[in-house]
Amino acid sequence: MTSTPRFDFERLKAALSVAARRAFVEIQTAHRDERIYSFALFTSSELRHILPTAATEEGLSEAARTYAERGQGRGLSLDELRHLLRWSVVDSPLHLEGAGHFEGVQDLLAPLPDILDSLPQNSWDEFNAIVEQYVGVCVDVLKQLDAEEVFGQQERRNAIVLNVVMGSESDEERIKYARLLNPRPTVLRYQAELGLERESRFWSTGAD
Repeated sequence: MTSTPRFDFERLKAALSVAARRAFVEIQTAHRDERIYSFALFTSSELRHILPTAATEEGLSEAARTYAERGQGRGLSLDELRHLLRWSVVDSPLHLEGAGHFEGVQDLLAPLPDILDSLPQNSWDEFNAIVEQYVGVCVDVLKQLDAEEVFGQQERRNAIVLNVVMGSESDEERIKYARLLNPRPTVLRYQAELGLERESRFWSTGAD
C-alpha cells in the first residue's frame, strides 16, 4: 500500500487563518448596518479552492427582488423567495466578498488536485484521509476565529451560522459540519430552515 502523498496542511492552516480573519472582519466592517446570519468557507469536492462567503438579511432580500424582477420567481412571493434562497450561498450578494485575501491560500492549494489524481485507483482510504484533513483545516480555522470572537458574542454570535460548504454537498452534510462549529440552538434553527426534521443521530455525540 502506498503512503498518502505529502501536503503541508499546517502551512495551509496558517495561511487560511490569516486570510479568513482579514476577510470576515472586512465584511463585518463593510456591512456593519446589516444583519449577518452566515459566514462560511466555500470550497469544492475537487479541493481546488477555499474562499469566503457570507450572507445578510438585507442581501437576502436583494437577491429575492432580483429573482422576482428577472421573472425567475415562478410566481413566488418575496417571502417565499427569501426562504428558498436563504441557504443558497452563491446567490448571496456577499458571496466571495473578501476573496482577494485568499490568493496565497489558492497558491498553496494548487498542487492538491494533482496529488489526488496521482493516487492509485480505488485508493479510497488515502483519498478520504486527504479530504478529512482538508475539511479539518477549514473547521479548525473557523473554530479559532470563533474563539477570538471574530464573529461576535452572545446573541450576535448565536444569530450566525458558521459552516464549511462545498456547493454540491447534501443538507445532511451541511448539518454535520455546522454541528462542529455552532451552539446547538443555532444548529437546530439552521436545520429547520433547511427543511429537515430533527433527528437524534445528529446529536449522538453533540456538544452544546
